[in-house]
Amino acid sequence: MGVEISFIVGLLIALVAIPFFDLPEFVRVYGPISAIRRVRNWMVLRYRLARKRKPRSVSQTRRNDRRGDQMSLLELPKDTAIVTYYFNPAGLPSVERNYRRFMHEVRWWGRECFSAELVVPGQEFPSANAFIQRRAEANNILWQRERLLNLIVEKLPSSYDKIAIIDPTILMLNNSALKQAEALLENSYLAQLCREVHYLDEKGAVIATRRADLSDGTKKGDVAPPEERVMRCMSWMARRDVFPLYDRSVYGFGQSLSVSAWLGTRHLPITLSPHERVHYEAWAREASAKVLGRIGSLEGACMSFPSAGVSDTPYLRREEAGLTYDYDPSRHVAIDEQGLLAWQEGVAPGLRADATAYLLAQT
Repeated sequence: MGVEISFIVGLLIALVAIPFFDLPEFVRVYGPISAIRRVRNWMVLRYRLARKRKPRSVSQTRRNDRRGDQMSLLELPKDTAIVTYYFNPAGLPSVERNYRRFMHEVRWWGRECFSAELVVPGQEFPSANAFIQRRAEANNILWQRERLLNLIVEKLPSSYDKIAIIDPTILMLNNSALKQAEALLENSYLAQLCREVHYLDEKGAVIATRRADLSDGTKKGDVAPPEERVMRCMSWMARRDVFPLYDRSVYGFGQSLSVSAWLGTRHLPITLSPHERVHYEAWAREASAKVLGRIGSLEGACMSFPSAGVSDTPYLRREEAGLTYDYDPSRHVAIDEQGLLAWQEGVAPGLRADATAYLLAQT
């Protein structure tokens, strides 16, 4: 009798959940058992929210936290926004797959997620309900990640005073990372959400583990050696007034340059042209003054799913591209009416061609 009742209840939950989930994709991403547990927890959470009920006791909440149950989400603050992006000019299936996985995962974190999707001609948007959707034109084929994140923050409701920036390739392994980071921001301006990153191959095996930028501490100027530093992974939470990120690096080093400014270090990840250095240092002085060295770092790790193909543009050439072509952010790019970066007249044809070729080969 008990088995029959459990089957009927499970069937009813599945039928109710169908309108809210792409069930085949959900099962494929998480596996059958994990998918069933997540759907169950999500449905119970919706029920309790509808009834405006809270956990029965503090001890119950602590038990929920230990087992990763979503009941504890009822007590979480609603002034934190998660922001992420989708930009896949090369049309790599892994990029879209990672984005869809992330948007499934984020439903369980108890925070609103705001995404910006940018597609190039011939592509369709991967979702129907992104916070921002833009169609790139020929002048917009350059690195746009930090610009998209800044655009989201500019348009967020004023009630969100904490922003978690998480790259869609990332899977957080610490279920309490966002909650802990919110507490950390009471006395800090910026918090890194993990201290090491496990890089996965296409089969899901860990091929490398690297320390994050603040894994050795938070002292001003303290940064991991370049060969061990995590450059690509985006997993931060910051007070809203820390923004904007540096978004004028046309080859994709905007996050790394932002980290350097926050840490107050002069060791930059790329060689800047004279004009680029002037532009960046003006931004960096203001960014550093906002943070005042008050940066925190959480224990724990995350996983990074593979997303990039092999680029035809050598990595070292990317690091010196601005110097090679005398890149000037104040003249060669500008923000257009869509809020995106756009090439301007006078940019060196080689710089534009190389930046475009890089994006079409790797994202």
